[in-house]
Formats: sequence, structure tokens, C-alpha cells
Amino acid sequence: MDKIEKFIENENTSVLDENVNLMTVKQDGYNFTFKCPVNNGKDYWVLQHYKMKDIKDIPVNDRWKHSNCSIKVYTSNDNTRDVNISNEFTNLIEIIAGRFTSDPDKKVTKRKNEKT
Repeated sequence: MDKIEKFIENENTSVLDENVNLMTVKQDGYNFTFKCPVNNGKDYWVLQHYKMKDIKDIPVNDRWKHSNCSIKVYTSNDNTRDVNISNEFTNLIEIIAGRFTSDPDKKVTKRKNEKT
């Protein structure tokens, strides 16, 4: 968070109206939103963080409004930073999948995808 705070103190904000990479962080009663243009997106990643106390009585469909941090980012194979981000997200998914698959009380369901 220190990097974000330093950036906020020194940066002028602007809004982009097209598809963007987006990060919104709640801090000290404010929402800080960072938007960057998208170059060549191959994958689209979404990561959100919530404090359980903030969403305890909130309907599931409205919880997104209460996230402490929301990241939406397009990545491509054309940019080293994008490749690194994709690799880190993939590693995180593998760690979380390991937690789920090793739980002795897990339940697995299988459902055929609907045609679109």
C-alpha cells in the first residue's frame, strides 16, 4: 500500500472512456481508482478483496460495491510485465486449487456448460 499512497500524493487523475486496466482501492474513507489503457489483451483477470465484516449482511449481487480492492486487468504475451502478472495469477490459482482439492470435506459438482 505504500507504493499506492506515494503515487496518490503526487499524481493528477484523469479518466479513460475505453476498455481499461483498472484498480480501485478503498483507503481512509476514499476510493482511489487507477485506470490504464489496454494494449493487446489476450486474457482478462479479475481479483477482488473483501473484509467479511463489511459484507456480512450484504446480498451476494451487491457485494462488489463493498470490496476493499478490485483489480481488472487485461494481459497479453507481448509484454513482460503482463506475462509476469499472468504467471503470478496462475500460481495463485494453483495454490488455492491445492487448498480446495486437499480438503477432506470437499464436495465436487459437475455441470455441462450451457450453449451460448
